[in-house]
Amino acid sequence: MPLFTFLTRALPLPLAAAHPAVEHRAHRSSAAASTSSGKSSSSAALAASLLPDLLSACAALHAPFRPSPQLAAGHLQTLYSAVADTLALDAVRYERAVLLLPDGGTLSVDVATAATQRGEREARESIETVVMLHGLTGGSDESYVRHVVKHLVTRPGKRYRCAVVNSRGCANTPITSAQMYSGSKTSDARCALLFLRSRYPDSPMFGLGFSLGANIMAKLLGEDGAAAQLWGALVCAPPTDMVAGSACLEDGGALRGVYSRKMCGNLSRLAARHADTLALHAPLQVPLRTLLGTQSEEVKAAAKARGIKAGSLKWVDDILTRHVGGHQAPYGPFPFAHADDYYAEAGAINHLKGVARPLLVLNADDDPIVAPESVRAVREAMGLDEQQHETAEKGNGFIALVTTPGGGHLGWWSGLRPTRWLATPVAQWFDALASQLQGAAAREAAPAPVRPTRSVDVDVEFMPVSALPHFDITAEQEQGAHTATEARKEQKEEAARQDASPRHAWLLTHLMPEAPLLHPSASAKYEAPQEEEREKRGWQMWKGSMTIDAERPEVGFLELPSESRVAGAGCLFQAGIEVPGGGEAADQEGVMRGL
Repeated sequence: MPLFTFLTRALPLPLAAAHPAVEHRAHRSSAAASTSSGKSSSSAALAASLLPDLLSACAALHAPFRPSPQLAAGHLQTLYSAVADTLALDAVRYERAVLLLPDGGTLSVDVATAATQRGEREARESIETVVMLHGLTGGSDESYVRHVVKHLVTRPGKRYRCAVVNSRGCANTPITSAQMYSGSKTSDARCALLFLRSRYPDSPMFGLGFSLGANIMAKLLGEDGAAAQLWGALVCAPPTDMVAGSACLEDGGALRGVYSRKMCGNLSRLAARHADTLALHAPLQVPLRTLLGTQSEEVKAAAKARGIKAGSLKWVDDILTRHVGGHQAPYGPFPFAHADDYYAEAGAINHLKGVARPLLVLNADDDPIVAPESVRAVREAMGLDEQQHETAEKGNGFIALVTTPGGGHLGWWSGLRPTRWLATPVAQWFDALASQLQGAAAREAAPAPVRPTRSVDVDVEFMPVSALPHFDITAEQEQGAHTATEARKEQKEEAARQDASPRHAWLLTHLMPEAPLLHPSASAKYEAPQEEEREKRGWQMWKGSMTIDAERPEVGFLELPSESRVAGAGCLFQAGIEVPGGGEAADQEGVMRGL
């Protein structure tokens, strides 16, 4: 019997209808606009004292929320999100921008407006922009992302521009560095914001994060404080306490174990899809073979010795994420000695008191993935106890917490014919923020100025995807060019001869001296064509100018032109139906979407 069918029969189905719990600190004077971390908000942001007005403008937060009667349990809400077919209901068309980053990594940003829904190029108008960060192994095609985007760009009246930041390796975005992404890494979000504020200098920008992306968004706001590049944000189901979140998944019973194993599978598939690139960095070859090879008794014993269950989410984080989840010193805190060390550093719990922009945190009280400690951490940062009483410790008046009675993890399905409730409160929150920007204090409502930058001329090599040497996970070490993978190699060479074959962009200018700069030539199997064959087979050298943060060398971008044929740069596509840039679609077998 399928798991979802079993649960609909086995779990109790209480019919809940109650108002969401809305929590925030009382603001008795404008003095409450400074955060408990001591970071001043005088750099001109929406004051914390406006928070009650912002919340009162969100009617959906003050009306009853009734989960669908057949989805009244949190597990059902969560699992239904993974199986519901909403491609027609929430059809969204994006225009893709592809960015090359200072470490050689690749990021994509999918932009949706009313114009792109008509199949037209987006107009660079000064409407507000909602910058979105997706959940683990997600992307712009996720059902919860499309649901919100469709509403924000097509509803009658006020509309927004939506810009979904696809993490490295996600949504047909190639990995071209020794990094993937993680709950700790905020530098890629900063790269995207630098690009977006450069492209749309007159557009107020709001943040929206989902699950792991919600943690990243909250962490980013807390790290930047009054220097944040956003006007305000909303985060849905953030696992702000990642230590407790891991314990909840690993030791929380059989059903939570299902989520852990599914997320392990999702992340492992992502690593397998990009193993050829990751293996160009020699220190990652052993972790990749451990993760992607057979789970032998030896592998299971090694995991057990580290206090970890093989095949769990913590297992893949311990094998791989703690190495590839972010920049190494001096640019970041990676690698970590253990997954627990990564979790301890990554949680937004460490930074919430530094938030200096209006931040709405939205959770469901039956979320089976976000640990209760994560919600408690938000309350503590606000200076509230479990009964919503103000504690002696001064809290952060910029944060509001809303907890719905039901909704699961990124579900929030309501009605006899389940439809998502989420887009309505999201739109109302951003409407409230935008309305405040139009008020008398609009001139003081802008965030910190765009960060100072410098431009650096760089060399880039566009190379057919098929030219990337294959990494053999069964070999103890990489052999020469002639191996047992000749059949696959011949297929790659044939694909490389097609003029329209997709390509990767490899940065040749080493901008971050303490970080590895990858190139396929690092593999013993690499075979470059003769000079006269290069252009015919898709090789191309290109020069560009990269914009880099003057104080953060790891933050920057170079937008790739559409003729680069990298990850669908410049193309219009329908999410979930068309693969931007063509190429091989991600294998979805066994994937539990929406986590």
